[in-house]
Amino acid sequence: MHALLGTAGDDTEITLLDSNRQAKDILAREALDAWSAAHGRLSIVYTLTREPSGSDWPGLRGRIDRALIEEHMPPPGEDALIFVCGPPSMYDTLTGPRGDEELSGLLAEMGYEAAQVVKF
Repeated sequence: MHALLGTAGDDTEITLLDSNRQAKDILAREALDAWSAAHGRLSIVYTLTREPSGSDWPGLRGRIDRALIEEHMPPPGEDALIFVCGPPSMYDTLTGPRGDEELSGLLAEMGYEAAQVVKF
């Protein structure tokens, strides 16, 4: 993100789906929010999986799923590039194992190709 946002003339639109257990677990939230405010082409969507139900969290709750991807990410195609980083269970659900060059899981079911998904 830093390289794309810091490159003069680059107009790549970036969406970050950021899933955490609780609001307190969001890494670098202040920096991410500042980047989003400074760059109109960066959108950040936070979702929490274990935030207490009585908290004042105004955002989304739940895991990254098909509906969230369809709503916020580009559809499969030449201009789509999806980067996935997270715990093994996220890879299992979205892409298949991190070290496996083949694409499986939800993104494959949705029509993304292995060349459109970077597991890191």
